[in-house]
Amino acid sequence: MTTHKQCSKCKARKPVNEFHKNGKDNHNKTRHRARCKQCEAKRDKEKYQKKVAKRITSGEHVKISCKTVAEKQQSNFTLPCRKRGAWIKHCMEGKHPAYKHGYCKHPLYGTWLNMIQRCHNPDNPSYEYYGERGITVCLRWRESFEAFVKDMGEKPKESWSLDRVDNDKGYTPQNTRWASPKHQATNNRAQRYIDYKGERWRLCDLAEYAGLNPTTLSSRIDKMGLSVEDAMSKKLNTHTRSRNIYKQKAEELGIHEATLRYRVSKYGWHIALTADFCRGRKAQLEDKAA
Repeated sequence: MTTHKQCSKCKARKPVNEFHKNGKDNHNKTRHRARCKQCEAKRDKEKYQKKVAKRITSGEHVKISCKTVAEKQQSNFTLPCRKRGAWIKHCMEGKHPAYKHGYCKHPLYGTWLNMIQRCHNPDNPSYEYYGERGITVCLRWRESFEAFVKDMGEKPKESWSLDRVDNDKGYTPQNTRWASPKHQATNNRAQRYIDYKGERWRLCDLAEYAGLNPTTLSSRIDKMGLSVEDAMSKKLNTHTRSRNIYKQKAEELGIHEATLRYRVSKYGWHIALTADFCRGRKAQLEDKAA
């Protein structure tokens, strides 16, 4: 069994474990590459250096040989991008052919870019919810990222995001603001609106004003048949009042209270609708018996 082999590059005779394996031959014996590991590493390094040098001379990238973080910060270049052991940066002096603004590493750049994509790019997955509805970005923001940052300022918190005051209008300085996740969840097209004292309120805002849960307020209005004023009353005992209403209606109709509750909760019927159905059914049974 061969324990040593001569390298085709450096001509040195070395143990076989200094060579990379290269499969097996027809006799099921392990083959090794012609060059040793050291020569192959040197060849790969030279090959990469030639590739980087070609990119630098063509003006595609500029390589900086800064040794310290302070020197990197003082240099006239944007934030570094680590690629295969070399600091490659876009030149901020405008020499790079693809140079635009140098803000690609800015915290708000992704927010600004996504805003434009979902409004003006038909291939964007969210385009149907924005661009197709006529939601657009104003020309000032579309043409200048600096104008967007100047008008909106920095995020108050990392979790906050862009929010439109009127969901049917586009992104403009007058209609756009930073909003928390909680506010974003309540400001959408699916919100329910209720008229209260001559004003139009969102259900979530009206429930917060009354100190109630939105689901509680909605159930009092829809299932219990209460007016908005009665539903917002804090003194109202939901359990007792609801039980009394179901019990009273069930006695009037001559059916069990559980039956009435089941029809309201299972089929989403209003109590008044259920009562009308029961009255009609009762009349049919009486006519049939007669």
